[in-house]
Amino acid sequence: MTSLEESLREILIAKATELFEAYGVSCRETDTERIEEVNLCGILGFFGTCLYGSVVVAASTDAVAQSNPVTREFDRSWSAELTNQLVGRFKNELLRRGLEVSISLPIVLTSTRMVPIPEIRIEPIQLLVGDGVARIWLEVEGTAQLDPNAIADDVPQEGDVLLF
Repeated sequence: MTSLEESLREILIAKATELFEAYGVSCRETDTERIEEVNLCGILGFFGTCLYGSVVVAASTDAVAQSNPVTREFDRSWSAELTNQLVGRFKNELLRRGLEVSISLPIVLTSTRMVPIPEIRIEPIQLLVGDGVARIWLEVEGTAQLDPNAIADDVPQEGDVLLF
């Protein structure tokens, strides 16, 4: 794993933790693998001039339902929204570090076992989310460089309301 991939992975872990905790659900990284029977898998691509890739979020029914602020149900649309919000937070953090990317629309799949097979074996980020689990795969390609000193102040914080 390159230093860029490691840095992006750390950003994604921090943003996933922030996201679930914003919905009142505890979230922490774990190295213990728990196999869940049913997962909703949100997939979202991103692209820029020197970086592109995808994020796959496979979350158990408990993780999705406990984070849903409206119905507490296991729901495809909420899974898509969680994926969208996670990659949106990831995108904002990249922008704060001097790297601009655009994101696509999320796609949701239902699965019993999700194992993406990229060109190289990528271990998922494994999170304990409330009473459930989430696995996140990050696949990236490119020559981007994150500038730790380029923290942009004009990037809105997650949850800010913007009027156009």
